[in-house]
Amino acid sequence: MNISTEGGGTQRLFTGIPLSDGERSRISLAVDSLNGVLPAVRWVRPENLHVTLKFLGECEEASVPLILDTLEQAARAMPPKLTVGGVGGFPSQRSARIIWVGADDPTDAIQEAFGLLEKGASRCGVARERRPFRPHITIGRSRKAPVEVPEEASGLCPEASMPLKEIALYASELSSGPPVYKIIGRAPVGAP
Repeated sequence: MNISTEGGGTQRLFTGIPLSDGERSRISLAVDSLNGVLPAVRWVRPENLHVTLKFLGECEEASVPLILDTLEQAARAMPPKLTVGGVGGFPSQRSARIIWVGADDPTDAIQEAFGLLEKGASRCGVARERRPFRPHITIGRSRKAPVEVPEEASGLCPEASMPLKEIALYASELSSGPPVYKIIGRAPVGAP
């Protein structure tokens, strides 16, 4: 596992699955098509696209080693691939604040990995998620009011198999512009 931490204090952290350049390009094409249809949406920059696993929030730097141990356990439970595609919205297609591309694992191994991340995060004081875990790639957020994601949007990003190589711990740096995501730890999928 590669680890990179700086300074002390707290960091805004989350776990996710990095995307390959090819997968980012494929999803960016769908975003380009949606941009004209949903102008009230702030789109995620291609370099920030990832499959969301667990948002941790502000964490003490001292908890990072425990989070990284948990990341390794979860990586061992991850499936070797996901099916990525389709476009939808949270909380619903008709009233979306988050626009996403789906990530599916028919084996449900990703659910087991998420459970391990939840357990480890709770030992660091992070609250358990109240909503069911739905793996996805956030591609946009509505700026003000919810938007309706048209039914035909799903076809803009056809399903494709995506091999999983690693999961990562990200630090999120907020500023006046778009957030900057920096990987501070990695764990290879399936490693003993």
